[in-house]
Amino acid sequence: MSRTTDCRNFDSFVEILPNDYPEVYPDLVVLASVALVIPVSIAPCERGFSRQNILKSKLRNRLTPDRLDMLLMTKLNGPGKIDFPAAARAVDSLKSRKM
Repeated sequence: MSRTTDCRNFDSFVEILPNDYPEVYPDLVVLASVALVIPVSIAPCERGFSRQNILKSKLRNRLTPDRLDMLLMTKLNGPGKIDFPAAARAVDSLKSRKM
């Protein structure tokens, strides 16, 4: 514990605290562990519910939870539509049309 450490940012502080001082500051170790898992904002959660509502509509009301979970993970983490070559060609074709 006599080691000099650089605790200028929260990440290094949280890494050092449980390893070097668990018996000195047990409550602070628990608090730091909780602080690492609490989300900073609810935007990702709201985005997930919004995507789920788009996927599970009145027409697709018989999706099983497993299928809905797979579709939602693909929708949230999968490649965008433009990442597929055929989609990129279709977008280019639509842009070149005169309306």
